[in-house]
Amino acid sequence: SALEAGPAAGDPHRGASQRGGSQRPAAVDGVALTPRTWLDGSSIMLRSRALREAGLYDTRMFGYTEDAELCLRLERAGWSVGLVPGAVAEQSAGALSRPGPVAFLLARNGLRYAQAAVGRSALRPMLAMHVRQTGRLLRRAVIGPRRRVALIQCCATWVGVAAFLAGRTGPPPSWLPGRGDMGPAVRRRSRRTRTAADPRSR
Repeated sequence: SALEAGPAAGDPHRGASQRGGSQRPAAVDGVALTPRTWLDGSSIMLRSRALREAGLYDTRMFGYTEDAELCLRLERAGWSVGLVPGAVAEQSAGALSRPGPVAFLLARNGLRYAQAAVGRSALRPMLAMHVRQTGRLLRRAVIGPRRRVALIQCCATWVGVAAFLAGRTGPPPSWLPGRGDMGPAVRRRSRRTRTAADPRSR
């Protein structure tokens, strides 16, 4: 994945990227890019100039959807986001190994991203989607495979919705079940973040 080097000064396309992703052909070092709204943060290349203009990852999101939110700001700053055809990247999926934190973060940060991208009008359809997803998860918790995982995902999703409505940011709650490898490491990272942000905690 890659990000375009950016239009030249005075380019009429600069700053004109649409919310749904720029359709203007982009290229990096002569390699054509396929326009995309966002790219997976595990396999993305970013221009330092673009980050200086748009800012870094929003640490309040902690993880999941923070890559989409960054790409949104990059496009609004006039940069084109695109996929390099033929590029290959590998990543181990974590949804089943840490179902609680993943469901929490996707729900909370997804609502945050939808509001940033479209506005408050996007929240109602997003909440409706979570209601439908809850029905599917509850059915899976009763008769489907991985029943415990489905139940954890269902509960964590609505904890994430509540966190969004309450304006809570940062890592998932430490009491969430199904933390997998996001257990002690997350708590240590959370303490370090608080110490760096609040001199009184030292």
